[in-house]
Amino acid sequence: MTAYQPDYYAALGVSRHASQDEIKLGYRRAAFKTHPDRDGGSETRFKLVGEAYDTLSDRAKRTAYDQNNPLAGLKTAQQNAAPPSAQPTPEPQNDNLVDRVNAIVDHWNDYLDTLENLGSLRKTANLHFQKTHADLFMQGAVWDNDLIRPQFNAHADAARTTLRTQANETLDVAVNKFSSEDRGLGPYILDVKRVVKTHTETGNMINTAGVRAAFAAIEEKLAKRQDVIQNTLDVIGGKTTDLRYKPQTL
Repeated sequence: MTAYQPDYYAALGVSRHASQDEIKLGYRRAAFKTHPDRDGGSETRFKLVGEAYDTLSDRAKRTAYDQNNPLAGLKTAQQNAAPPSAQPTPEPQNDNLVDRVNAIVDHWNDYLDTLENLGSLRKTANLHFQKTHADLFMQGAVWDNDLIRPQFNAHADAARTTLRTQANETLDVAVNKFSSEDRGLGPYILDVKRVVKTHTETGNMINTAGVRAAFAAIEEKLAKRQDVIQNTLDVIGGKTTDLRYKPQTL
């Protein structure tokens, strides 16, 4: 008998027939919302989101999962579906575009939420570092010699302090740079949403390829911004020493 597996589609907020792009976007949004450092986040749900993406992003694993879990994702599809009376009658080629645009708008709102709560997120990261500092401090203290240990720890502590300073600097530069660029990005996203909605409801044709290309670039930009923020917060919180970004590389 096959062991019970949770609904990975529901964990990512996507339907059973979601494309790989939709699964990737669902993962980014779910990982951000369930991250343990966020208010309302959960280590258990964050781990489930990671397991879901690992399975559904791999074609062979997804096929095996679907075969063993025939009902997975069906409830999500029903929840995401609008009532018949509320659904417009779009051109078939524009239908998925509306979902794509709405997903980008949701991602944009998640990103704005990150910026709005950045002070709290940074404070949480610092508290995490303080709570675990004693353990981190002793990980390098493998020496039994009381004369060597203080010197070793002092060097390790100095290195961590320097790294956290660099992470804070990167975060400050990133937020200032992003905020400057966001003045035009937000209105542009909402304007495209309005145009797509209007043309879809009236059945008019629009340059779907152009809109998709523009929004693919926006999605990539938003994903990098959130990755920069999360990576620097993880370094500040002592969760990793892998600082992947520096101010001059942003």
